[in-house]
Formats: sequence, structure tokens, C-alpha cells
Amino acid sequence: MTGISMAYLRSADHVHALMRARGFRPRVTLGVLARAFELAQPKIQRVDLLSEVRVFFQVKACMVPEGLDQLPDCWLHALPGLLWATRRPHWKGLPYMIQLIGIEQGVPCLAFAQEEPTRETRLTRWDALRIHLNQSLVPSLWQALSPRMERDIWSRWPELRGELFQLPE
Repeated sequence: MTGISMAYLRSADHVHALMRARGFRPRVTLGVLARAFELAQPKIQRVDLLSEVRVFFQVKACMVPEGLDQLPDCWLHALPGLLWATRRPHWKGLPYMIQLIGIEQGVPCLAFAQEEPTRETRLTRWDALRIHLNQSLVPSLWQALSPRMERDIWSRWPELRGELFQLPE
């Protein structure tokens, strides 16, 4: 396979295809999602949060992925716990290494050091992890906002009121 295949595996288009194949549809617009990220800020300074997440990856995954600084703070805060929950209880580290993580078209996109492109159309363990993170990180494109968050966006950003009633394609 070519580099184009690897690029596709780590792309937002691939994530969108995976999620749609599992019955997920975008529930919020990108504009609303961006404001939801602002509202979902954890109570920790970004520099400290990035440091904690980098240490987690160094200790538990032996590799710090590129692109952590692109992620919204709320996702950074949740990421170690979500990844740690994917391992077997007796394991001391994660069984995979994430080379790259970023946000593209409102979704987390990942590249794994051990992933190989395949001609098969089956769901890989890498794709299962992509789906897990896309289902679990909040706020996300795939989940409706909480009523409180909708109210906050409604009152703080009146220009987005119309988008609160739109379902993205």
C-alpha cells in the first residue's frame, strides 16, 4: 500500500466514515462545537495540563504523540483516563503507541506506530480505538450538548442560535 493509505487512516474522512458506519451522525455544527470547547475548560492551566498528559504518555506509552498541543483542553484532560481504561487491568502500560493525535473537522484523528495499512475492509483494533475516543470525548461532534451548555451558548453567542437548531450533514 502507499503513503496515501496511511494518510487516509489518520484522517478525519476515515473517522467520519467509521462513525457513520456505526450509526453515528454529527449532532452539532463545528461553530457550536468550538464554543462548547471554550465552555468545557478544566480547572487547570493549559501548560500544566500539557505537562501532565506528556508525562502520562512518557510513562505509560513510551512515546509522546505529536499534536497534543492542538487538542482542546477538555479532550486533553480526559484523554489519559480514556486510554488507560482500554488496557487490561494487569498491564502496566498501554499496548499501543500513538504517534500523532490532532483535531481535524471537529474529530480526534490518530496515527499509531504499529498500524499497517490493509486491503481488508474489516474493523481493525486501531479503528476500534478511534471509534472509542470519538464516542467518549466530550463535547464532541457525535453527541448532543447538555441543556446547560446549550443555554450558555445561546446566551453568550447569539450569532450561533440558529446553529443550535441545525443538524450538520
